Amino acid sequence: MKNGKILYNLIFFLALLLFPGQPARSQSNADSIKFRAIGYVDANRDGMNDLFRDANGDGKNDVTNDPYPHSFKFEDKNKDGLNDLWLDKDGDGVNDLIVARLKQKGIRPKISWIDKDGDGILDADVQPRFEADLTQFVLDSNQDGKNDVTGLKFKRDNCLGYRYGCIDEEMNKQIKKFIDKNGDGMYDHFASRLMRDMGQQGGKRPHDYFIDRDGDGIADDRGFGTMRKDRARHQRGKKGKQ
Repeated sequence: MKNGKILYNLIFFLALLLFPGQPARSQSNADSIKFRAIGYVDANRDGMNDLFRDANGDGKNDVTNDPYPHSFKFEDKNKDGLNDLWLDKDGDGVNDLIVARLKQKGIRPKISWIDKDGDGILDADVQPRFEADLTQFVLDSNQDGKNDVTGLKFKRDNCLGYRYGCIDEEMNKQIKKFIDKNGDGMYDHFASRLMRDMGQQGGKRPHDYFIDRDGDGIADDRGFGTMRKDRARHQRGKKGKQ
């Protein structure tokens, strides 16, 4: 029995000598476990995340009162109980104070002229641009380029803060009458802006934008509704030729 134990220890010692990097690889594998985003759910469609919020920026989830991974500090110079550096009232993982923080550095938004309806008036949903790195304003503790809450990929010049919730962070405004008829978590009037941004990122349309007004479980741009419209146009074309 004693000899067997000595033999086991000898084999273990030799294994450490032959494979010194094994523990490090095991640690690396542990670190590479896929990060799971908190998620965004808005069952009552009020523009507030039911799973996560941090309205005072104290680093704790207001819903569960549990701390969450973050890198921002807590600073409250005016003693109002709110973090001067980070707030996330709607819980979309994007800092509500983007415009205020950049303004302190002398950086102001630039808005390109977009007038899709040709009425000579700047479209209301134009995405402002900042000459700054906006990644610092997105909750991304593991630095994988994805929002820790929503799982959305973001870019240096676009946080996609308006995609979820009732606060348009890059416009510095809260939507008082939040409307989300299709339940996708986004204010319905921002749909065109998302379509435009997704197009600029190489996508033809957002993968998670789904409208089903007739409730048949099929997107409105497909299925029987589209077939009926096509059939009606075809019939009108026949009558026109007669």
